[in-house]
Order: sequence, then C-alpha cells, then structure tokens
Amino acid sequence: MKTNLKALLLIDDDPHIRQVLAHAVELHGFRVMTAENGAEALHILEQLVDLPGLILVDMMMPVMGGIEFLTLKKQHPRLRAIPTAVLSASSSPPQNGLAELVLEKPFSLLDLLEIVGRYCRPETAAAS
Repeated sequence: MKTNLKALLLIDDDPHIRQVLAHAVELHGFRVMTAENGAEALHILEQLVDLPGLILVDMMMPVMGGIEFLTLKKQHPRLRAIPTAVLSASSSPPQNGLAELVLEKPFSLLDLLEIVGRYCRPETAAAS
C-alpha cells in the first residue's frame, strides 16, 4: 500500500551535518531525503512524484547556495508552495519572502523536530 508521507528534504554541503541531522530526524519516524547543494536539490525535486512537506536549506553552499536555490524554487510553479526553513547563523529570514522559517544555528534537536513535525508526518503515523 502506497502511503502519502510528507518527507523532509535536507540541503547542506557538509556531509557530517547531513548525516547527523538526517539520522536524528529518521530516529523520530520521519522520512528524509538529502542533497549537498541547491542544484542537486532542484534535480531531486524535479524527479519526485510526491513532493516533500518541508525543505531545510543551508544558506552557504558551493555550486548553488541557499539564496539562489530559494529564488529558483519560488519561480517554479510546482515547487513554490513547499514550506522552506533556512539553516542560518542569522535569525533574520532571507529577504523577499524566500523562506517561511529560520532555524538559527546552533539549534537543538527539539527545535528541529518541532519544525519538521509541523509539516511532515512520521512514517509510523502513516502506516495505520
């Protein structure tokens, strides 16, 4: 039986951060996809049938950073409605309404899970 889970897409160039955050969120029952930059994330999103419920994106990345990714996402009719939270050392969200939320570094696992839980459902909840 196919479930309509709302997964999380995590975009960060640091493989250690991707691994730790993805593992922590998965331990709480959420499905996580990862990308190492904005270009890879756009490629993943364009291939998906079921879009994620939330995108977490780091601002400073090589190849395609957070601002460029958010700008292109906003221009894409199918992707623009996906809520986005930026991972940033600054508590100020990007200008021009590019992201709905800011997760200010350093952040706690509880803060991360609270944001993920607003937009994504754990796999255990969808299995019933």
